[in-house]
Amino acid sequence: MRDQTFNVSWTAADAAAAASEAGILAVNAPQTWSALGVSGAGVGVAIIDSGVADHPDLAGRIVARVDFTGEQSNGDPGGHGTHVAGLVAGDGTASDGAWTGVAPRANIVSVRVIDANGHATLSTIFAGMQWVVANRTAYNVKVVNMSFGGVALTGYQNDLLASATELLTFAGLTVVVAAGNGGPGQSTITTPADDPFVITVGAVDDNGTAGLLDDSIATWSSRGPTAFDAIAKPDLVAPGRKMTGLRAAGSTLDTTYPERRVTALGAIDAQYFTMSGTSMAAPVVAGIAALFLERYPSASPRLVKRQLTGTAHPLFGVPASAQGSGVVDALAALTLKAPWTGYTSYPASTAFAEQVYAKLYGQPITWRDLTFHGGVDSRGIPWTDITWVDITWDDITWEDITWEAFDWQDVTWEDITWEDITWETSAAPLGGSGGWTLVN
Repeated sequence: MRDQTFNVSWTAADAAAAASEAGILAVNAPQTWSALGVSGAGVGVAIIDSGVADHPDLAGRIVARVDFTGEQSNGDPGGHGTHVAGLVAGDGTASDGAWTGVAPRANIVSVRVIDANGHATLSTIFAGMQWVVANRTAYNVKVVNMSFGGVALTGYQNDLLASATELLTFAGLTVVVAAGNGGPGQSTITTPADDPFVITVGAVDDNGTAGLLDDSIATWSSRGPTAFDAIAKPDLVAPGRKMTGLRAAGSTLDTTYPERRVTALGAIDAQYFTMSGTSMAAPVVAGIAALFLERYPSASPRLVKRQLTGTAHPLFGVPASAQGSGVVDALAALTLKAPWTGYTSYPASTAFAEQVYAKLYGQPITWRDLTFHGGVDSRGIPWTDITWVDITWDDITWEDITWEAFDWQDVTWEDITWEDITWETSAAPLGGSGGWTLVN
């Protein structure tokens, strides 16, 4: 039996030549490495998910791990977060570069909020978000990937999970969220993907090729507009069907679906795993955001969103409710100036104002009416008229925020699950209702 060896160095030219994942090629990630010399180096990407297991393709770049599930695991018992992390930042070590992520030199911060059976609670997710905000400087976190979601029960302004993502956004983090797998029905975008400030990603079926001419929107990719606010979503799409990412050996998904394991040419064991879903499309976009922020480190979340959406390629004959602005293009996003379309006119959420904003210490806006019902700021601007452009959070000490100080008694839904992982054949859910759900 031949001993298995791994590459120990990474160069842009070699990596671009070796990459063979159709979905990664389709978004021009390898061309961006070789043309611009960017690879996400030094940029921290927080994966709020089921954890990230050790893997040769991430060696030395999982810079922090934290677990809020109570299971006290250092890896990924579920298997989902490892796959997501690989699509963001795997360097292809175990496949001679064939299966490389979008930003292969980016650093990964593993924030575990989902247990081994695919369950999460709001309080656990909030704790993970709070930790990211408090530690973003220490690990240079600039991008947050959230490949999970729940059914929206109200508009984003009264949704606490959407409000929490706004906290991340206004703290200077680019937040990328999976749209959900509720398609092809209209208005099936999940929360927090329905928030206007995040980058909401739907999924393309790339048909196994790097070209766009044979691409289509995956039937299960959630469509817009959002159910309660009629916000145009998704913002854009990325490849998400049959994506080869990193395997978390022994995880729930790995042991339940061994047929999904993938062994690289010449390797002696399977280091990879194939999955489908908007969960897989979101980290492709998160990786591109990391490339952008390596090249333009001072870019704000709204500028990142503008560039990624404004340079995407629309698919012919596909409604915007299914594809947003189109298929994301890494090279175009980093080299072309997106047309000016203005910032979102939607205000920050009411829940953010009532439950979060009032608790912050040192906020630059002094409220005259602390009930926020018809309240105005120190400039006389009503809360409902304050938009993305108006809010600047740079002077706020986010590290002082503690979610325990908030009253969540009005929350009517206890558990949310990550968006449904989509395979090609149906299967019964694992872990009971609200856990791992596989759909056609």
